[in-house]
Amino acid sequence: MPSSPFRILNRKKLDAVRSTVTLAEHKATGAVLVHLDSPEERENFFSICFRTPPADNRGTPHILEHTVLCGSKKYPVKDPFMELVRSSMATFINAMTYDDRTVYPVGSTDRRDFLNLVDVYMDAVFHPLLRKEFFLQEGFRLQINHDGTLTGSGVVYNEMKGAYADPDSYMERETSRILFPDSPYGKDSGGDPPSIETLTFGEYRKFYKDHYHPGNSCLFALTSIPFQEFAERMDTLLPEKGENAAKVTIEKQKKFSEPVKREIPVQGENGGCTVLSAWMVNDAGNPCESLAFSLLEDVLLDEDSSPVKKTLLDSGLGTGLSSCGYDADSLQRTFVIGLKGVKRTDAEKVLDLIHTTLRELAEKGPDWKLVQGMLHRKELLLRYSGSGWPFALMSLVNSAWAHRQSIMRALDLNALMAELRENLSEDFLSGMISKWLVKNPHRADIIFKPDSKMQAREERDAQKRMTACKNSLSAEQLEELAREEEKLEEMLDAPDAPEALAAVPRLSLSEIEVSAPKLFHKSTKTPDGMLLNTEMSTTGLVYVDLCMDLSGLNANLFPYLPLFTAVLTRTGAGNLSHLEMADLELKYSSGLSASVNSVTSSYHSTDKCLPLLKISGYCLESHLSRMLELMKLRLFNGNLRNTERISSILRETEERLRSSLIPGGDAFASLRVRAGLTAGHMLSELFSGIPAVKRFANPEPEKEIEAFIQIAAYIRERAPRTLAWTGQNRHIDMLFSWLEKNAAVLPAKTVPDMQPSYISKQGIMIQADTSFAAAAMTGLPLKHHLALPGIVAVRMLSEGYLWDEIRSKNGAYGAGASMSGGALTFSSYRDPAPAETLRCFRNTVKDCATRLDLRRQSINDSIKASLKGLDPPLRPAGANGMAILRHFSGLDRKLAEEVLHGLLGVNREQIECFADWIASSEHTMQQCIMGNSDVMKRAEITEIINGGL
Repeated sequence: MPSSPFRILNRKKLDAVRSTVTLAEHKATGAVLVHLDSPEERENFFSICFRTPPADNRGTPHILEHTVLCGSKKYPVKDPFMELVRSSMATFINAMTYDDRTVYPVGSTDRRDFLNLVDVYMDAVFHPLLRKEFFLQEGFRLQINHDGTLTGSGVVYNEMKGAYADPDSYMERETSRILFPDSPYGKDSGGDPPSIETLTFGEYRKFYKDHYHPGNSCLFALTSIPFQEFAERMDTLLPEKGENAAKVTIEKQKKFSEPVKREIPVQGENGGCTVLSAWMVNDAGNPCESLAFSLLEDVLLDEDSSPVKKTLLDSGLGTGLSSCGYDADSLQRTFVIGLKGVKRTDAEKVLDLIHTTLRELAEKGPDWKLVQGMLHRKELLLRYSGSGWPFALMSLVNSAWAHRQSIMRALDLNALMAELRENLSEDFLSGMISKWLVKNPHRADIIFKPDSKMQAREERDAQKRMTACKNSLSAEQLEELAREEEKLEEMLDAPDAPEALAAVPRLSLSEIEVSAPKLFHKSTKTPDGMLLNTEMSTTGLVYVDLCMDLSGLNANLFPYLPLFTAVLTRTGAGNLSHLEMADLELKYSSGLSASVNSVTSSYHSTDKCLPLLKISGYCLESHLSRMLELMKLRLFNGNLRNTERISSILRETEERLRSSLIPGGDAFASLRVRAGLTAGHMLSELFSGIPAVKRFANPEPEKEIEAFIQIAAYIRERAPRTLAWTGQNRHIDMLFSWLEKNAAVLPAKTVPDMQPSYISKQGIMIQADTSFAAAAMTGLPLKHHLALPGIVAVRMLSEGYLWDEIRSKNGAYGAGASMSGGALTFSSYRDPAPAETLRCFRNTVKDCATRLDLRRQSINDSIKASLKGLDPPLRPAGANGMAILRHFSGLDRKLAEEVLHGLLGVNREQIECFADWIASSEHTMQQCIMGNSDVMKRAEITEIINGGL
């Protein structure tokens, strides 16, 4: 028997990760392989990771992350990444740049498809083409405008302009720069836009040569493919020679001898200062210590009863916590505590309050009951399994490898938890607080002060840099710039060679195992409600989602529902205070959460929708009855008259919503344009869009409390109940009994249908140097004969024409389209030219047939990519959500099979009919841009609403 190409360093079955873990080293190159053999795992997941600590702020690791996926030796197409997105069954496909490493992950439920993905990614990272055109397209280039001036462009460049326009993201970066002035963690691996402008093509290629070698790589696999088979496959894909991984090191920051203090401007007009203290704490190497820090974060900051959070919010000095907590993702870890919405005159008081509170906790320690509750929640998290499970394991492995700590110990979560529990005593956390937060001199006290002129100043600086650059260039150099741009456009417009496209591995439709979804809920209607049951292995947990149908609620109360759900699980209930309720929830569950959304019955029609309020939680099987009683107490006997408590919760939630505007700009713009199409989408925006932000920002306590009382009464007396649960069938009698005992006592009401208002073209004003565009038009219910051809066609547009025009050519970070819930939606993300994007959306609709690649291979590829959404790799934490969506949208197992076979039968003629239909419906298109005042002027938008920033 031939010897293995890998040297096995360790092998152990670890129950916490439900796998046999093999740690091995490639004999020829030194590449590390971490293989998690999980025979019951449906989804195969792989990644390759390189240590890539940045030497400066020019974003070299980030630009390489984008460009190594722009063609390779074996697969010399312009964009093999998008070829895989278009043609594979990938459940996950991406690449990401961290502070000190770059990771390339892929996943698929189909074994052959998975191995194809791995082959393309391995060739991409070890044999990329790295053409200059890709560097200019994805990184940075100078463009000559019609008036002769210069403009900077590039996908990464525009992405990072958007990142720096987000105040929270900007503050996190500045905090790292202050804490780590002499290490890679004080540099921006993503790239600071002015610094990106200075990166040369030669420096970029040198960084690749220095870092992208197998001796500096870690391969991760969570798969049912046995180790030996997978290892032999990796051996064929790794280069023949490796280099010493020790060449790539992460320099450590020397500890401060005393704390530092800074005041830094940040873009903004409203909301006050953000005041924080940040510490450099422990080094990587002891995963149990890091687990203890994670527990400390939970105890100090996570719950309403957490002492630091409670003290800061009760002080009235601010509106909500800043981005706080423990960051375990780097070689040297950090801990941050901060408050938003602080008056500048109160900033010193906040800093003093933080440190006074910590000193008190160092002396007397946190409440022991709270510590035990948080430890219980951590133990539940070890059993928790959601859609991000493979990614979480990958991240754990890559972090341990990058920081040269024990990978096997990092994965042995049960042993780490047992060690923490053994070490934990009533003075354990107080000792940590004293050592790492009170007596630690490596601290930065920072005041981030809003500066309304910062954006304009940065724009002037950028214009000056462009002017200076132009003045420094000779006529010959300007001509060379023009030739480069022309060459880039020619490359982007030219189709890939047929032989290059043929080299990219892809499954044929006949090779794909086609069947109804493997996991489907069972529905049982009772006189007292509906039970949706998904039976599967849950490692001793039970997941419960209790849904209340609010379609009969007075429509005047709908605007108050997002506020109601924000306070529902954070107030007192019955005779218990909000702190006592929080203690009970931690004792018997993971904690409860509430949400509201609008579900459209999308199979038969798109006109009907249901506003659903949902309260959710998970717990040990032995605690199910206790958790159900806590849900009942929350829903039917909540204390909704405590004005002071409710006002505090709403202020905190409003701060969090405002912070999500820029990172989620495409979502807010998409909600806005869809709101004019159907009542369901109008409610979606009311619950989650700009109207919700405005409602939180303009509280009316008396009206809100009155509305809450009416909503609670309707839920208690009339709302039809649907209980979704995932677990073992032995608990089903208890759930039926709960529904019977807690049935509505009065019949549900009906209310008149709501009519949305047409939106032609609107703007959402934000003060930020980044933009988003969206457009929407009436879609089709799944039963319509053109719906499935439409899904295939829209995917084709999203991953073909729109991607090429808006992202590759115009430099937006993202662009795409989708058809679901009765709407066809187009959107772009961090877009430097949103007005052009809106024109592109409209022209795409007008001339849809000419924008589609109607070759049989392309149609088949889009069919394959559409199929994967019908039967995703469902894990326990996501099973209830899928059951609720399928149930209320009218999709049962039989209809799912019809949809599946309908997709397989989509042909060119059907797609052409859909293209004709979409062109005839162009008049229903509604458009929106989210951006600053200059963007609105250029786009000639006059109907503008304030986004709140």
